[in-house]
Amino acid sequence: MEEQPRSLVGLYVVVGSQVSVLLGYDLGIIAAALDSIREYFHTTDAQLGWLVGVFALVQVIGTPVTGMAANRWGRRTMLGISATIATVGASMMAAASSFNMLFSGRMVTGIGVGAGLAQAPVYLAELAPSRDRGFVVSQIEVFLNVGIFLGFVVGLLTRPLGSPLDFRAMFALGALLALVLVVSLRFVPESPRWLLSRGRVEEAREALTLTVGREEVDKMFIELSHEVGTSGHPSSAGGFAPAIGPEQPAATLHSVWVALALAMSVSCCGIDAITYYSARIFEEAGIKNEFDRRLALVLLGFVKTGMIIVGAGNVDVVGRKFLLILSNASMAAAGFLFLIPGLSAKNPSFCIAGVLCYAGSFSVGVGPCFYLLATEIWPTHLRAIGSSFAHCCRGLGAALLQSFFLTVADRITYPAVMSICSASCLVSIPIVWYSFPETKGRSLEEIIRTRKSRRSLDGNESMRRMSFDQALQLLSAEEWGDRRRGPPMKPAEEESIHASHTGDSGLASRNISEKRGDGSW
Repeated sequence: MEEQPRSLVGLYVVVGSQVSVLLGYDLGIIAAALDSIREYFHTTDAQLGWLVGVFALVQVIGTPVTGMAANRWGRRTMLGISATIATVGASMMAAASSFNMLFSGRMVTGIGVGAGLAQAPVYLAELAPSRDRGFVVSQIEVFLNVGIFLGFVVGLLTRPLGSPLDFRAMFALGALLALVLVVSLRFVPESPRWLLSRGRVEEAREALTLTVGREEVDKMFIELSHEVGTSGHPSSAGGFAPAIGPEQPAATLHSVWVALALAMSVSCCGIDAITYYSARIFEEAGIKNEFDRRLALVLLGFVKTGMIIVGAGNVDVVGRKFLLILSNASMAAAGFLFLIPGLSAKNPSFCIAGVLCYAGSFSVGVGPCFYLLATEIWPTHLRAIGSSFAHCCRGLGAALLQSFFLTVADRITYPAVMSICSASCLVSIPIVWYSFPETKGRSLEEIIRTRKSRRSLDGNESMRRMSFDQALQLLSAEEWGDRRRGPPMKPAEEESIHASHTGDSGLASRNISEKRGDGSW
């Protein structure tokens, strides 16, 4: 890869991953701010539970629309809309004069962050070169943990302000972070796969040039042409019916199962609830001083960030399945050997060690691999909707656990709740082993072809030898024109693509100039 495209990809990763900073920051500041919110608004544990859980609950409501909107308007545009909504919601929370206003602001923020988080991995996966895709998409989890660490640090630094100034300052900084994302999205390209699926061929080639370099553009363009040409136009229908309907082929229905299993694995392990309520868990273990609890939160953020960097650096080396199995096994061990005994004996040292090991184990594998697999297993025309489906399922499970965590823990004790979460990690291991595909090192198009044919990738060389003219014919096929509910390619557009491939820039520019404002030729 050329140096310039590699550096540009790094910029796009930073921008595309910023939405996960917003989620991580929310996880961090809510964990630190719950005591101040309870003191200022005189809330009950049930109210705090709903305040935390509604963030994930509104994601369940919004994600079906998210996939449809991303298919219609583009991945980058959807990220901009989501960041704008998050800015409004965080501002509402910072200015909240009542619990109801705080609750409403959190709902708005949840819609914005959830919409962006469902499409950020789609955007990055479709933008990244195949050999770096695992590392690139896993940066979402890296930035999420950076956001958590930032939230914990801000919570510690604002403690001297006292309630309500401390939580108002935390939420105001969250609004600023969302606004930075809105501005920075102006400097990154749209997904080349989405552009190609919309027939915007020249823009797709330009976006590819910015990410893989001119030397690899033709090879990548042929791959994209085949995958988009055989899968059809991205669906803009509402809901998840285009992805999970019974008329879908077996490979797509298996993708539905993998997405559902992934989402339930992440939800049932309870990582979000543990992070949100970590200060309460530390208090239950015997840490009574609030400053000490916030200091322990900073240590938790540091460990999670360090471990996700380890996971992101190895996801393209050892593979997704190995990291998922290792991560689930390590979480179960941390829960049964440290966290549960620490809570039962009210031993702060064992409890802190258990939480750190549990959260760190999650960050090594399950965290980054959720975003990766939930994006990689879908064809282009279903990728936005399929990713939204996975996030919707995860949000539903997380919302239930977060909303009732405190209430259930008071009823059956904290060790019992953590025993259930740790046991769910053990259940996930055989599911990953027998059901999940290994996608390491393969392009998105290779993954889909392999899953459709159920043959080894090594035996499927025909597409690798496809000529540019064959790819062009596939792009302009009448069948694809019917599927994308539009006319097939016009001769002028075909000449323009071929000219850009052969270097005849004069012919390409002449044909491009013939295109009218309404998209016709």
